Amino acid sequence: MACLKEFEEIVLLCGNSYGSGATKLLRTFFERVTTVAYLGKHPEKVQQFIDYTPVHWYKLLTEAEKKHDAVGLSEEELAKIKADFETVKEKYQDACRKCGLPHGQGSWTKKPVPEMAEDVDKKLRLLYFNAFLKPTFLIHATYFGVMMVAGISDGKVHFFKPENEREMAADTLTKAHLLLIIMAIAVNKYFAPGSEDLIERLGSSYNDAWPVKPKEQ
Repeated sequence: MACLKEFEEIVLLCGNSYGSGATKLLRTFFERVTTVAYLGKHPEKVQQFIDYTPVHWYKLLTEAEKKHDAVGLSEEELAKIKADFETVKEKYQDACRKCGLPHGQGSWTKKPVPEMAEDVDKKLRLLYFNAFLKPTFLIHATYFGVMMVAGISDGKVHFFKPENEREMAADTLTKAHLLLIIMAIAVNKYFAPGSEDLIERLGSSYNDAWPVKPKEQ
């Protein structure tokens, strides 16, 4: 359901010609679809995914206590966050490449996103470039990302060119539609068998929405 909501948000932005905004969401949609499918294929990893939550809470608490006089939590709540973190922290440690000492993992798994995608579906892995890596340059403050949404004419940079946004919206919606189909296949395979008709309808709607253009003679 979280994937579906994110797809709807992408559709909303694309429908209003906010292609660059939709492209940023495409990265999170790709990661979410990949994670759903990966956990479906490897149910033994589900608890590992869930148990990383205390690490997230501890990171938030650490930053709050570092810069704020009050964090708005009771002593009991603070103690629980710290105790929960102590319970799971050894499960999410990696060795420093320089000193060899353990340090906290940046994610719930040591498996990189492209490797998870490859494990799930080779077609999903092929989308990594356009649906994850490229949108990352838009999310972060990069010159590459800035120029992706800029228009240059007569030696001047213009923000934002509507035609650029529309082109990006169409491209992003195409990729998001493919991810939606991959998600449906994963859900049908691992969570709710018997949804073949839905997948077939999604495939037909994709072909109707994005017909293959004939090659120029």
